[in-house]
Amino acid sequence: EAAGAGAIVMPSLFEEEIIHEEIELLAMDFSTALFDTLAQLPRWTDYYLARDQTPHYAFLKRSLKALQWLRGPERWVLKSPQHLEQLAPLMNAFPDARVLVTHRDPVSVMASMMTMVAYAGRMSRDPVRPGAIGETICQRMLLRLRTLVETRHLLPPQQSLDVLFHEFMAD
Repeated sequence: EAAGAGAIVMPSLFEEEIIHEEIELLAMDFSTALFDTLAQLPRWTDYYLARDQTPHYAFLKRSLKALQWLRGPERWVLKSPQHLEQLAPLMNAFPDARVLVTHRDPVSVMASMMTMVAYAGRMSRDPVRPGAIGETICQRMLLRLRTLVETRHLLPPQQSLDVLFHEFMAD
């Protein structure tokens, strides 16, 4: 989320039952950066990064359509940091998306993510190795930010907006 790609505003953000992030939907199609947060899986990460994610983003769109058909809403907010490294598949699946790119201090983002992964790791890792978790998070965020810079041109100017994270949260 140092720069986070979001898409299409959802009007009912404060309903009781909402999906927190769509990354779980991508996990159902076995194509997600979520697994990086669950365990040290370098072979999985290499596999995921080497594959074209376009069909998996098409799956995400079909999943969202099915959920929308069942309960609404008419629009969605997509907010996974994974999108930073997947702008082409994101825009292929959602060509009319409006993308808000939030800019946030990468140090605070990495500290927050490292803490979250280390705490969650207590349920599945023994021992929890904060140094290894930190290194993995740092490498992944650097890759995401570099990829965002390299592929930012894929976001049509009339469909994208940059905003500082603290201003976004204050509004």
